[in-house]
Amino acid sequence: DQLDLRDTLYDFGNYTSETLTRKAWGRWDVKDWEGVKLYTQKCIKLHAQTAFKMQQQMSGFAPDGFIPYFWAVNDVGTSYFLLGWAYLELDDKAKAREMFEAIVNDLAYARCWNPKGFYWKVAEGAQKELDQLDQKK
Repeated sequence: DQLDLRDTLYDFGNYTSETLTRKAWGRWDVKDWEGVKLYTQKCIKLHAQTAFKMQQQMSGFAPDGFIPYFWAVNDVGTSYFLLGWAYLELDDKAKAREMFEAIVNDLAYARCWNPKGFYWKVAEGAQKELDQLDQKK
């Protein structure tokens, strides 16, 4: 990775899901869709297996005080969501749909922190995006 990214602004940091997701949000803020794709795909590649295992152990949304314990579900779900948004911005509706469906089907209990002070349910956001895609058919 380091050789591939030499002389670029991209850096995977410590490769944790939290770091990769945070960096993806940063790239989103400046409309760097390729950067969003790079960080989210790396998060998914490294942490999806753990996220899917965690999700299978869950029977519902984690209580508020325990949400961070399901870090992989949350960060991988958020990464799929950001990746879906990036694909929408790049006008690749089929890939966007694939990302949003992955959340609804496989990471339904993912939550994402909003800096305004609350967690939101990623699958609800993904379903809204899917509904909008269906309306545009």
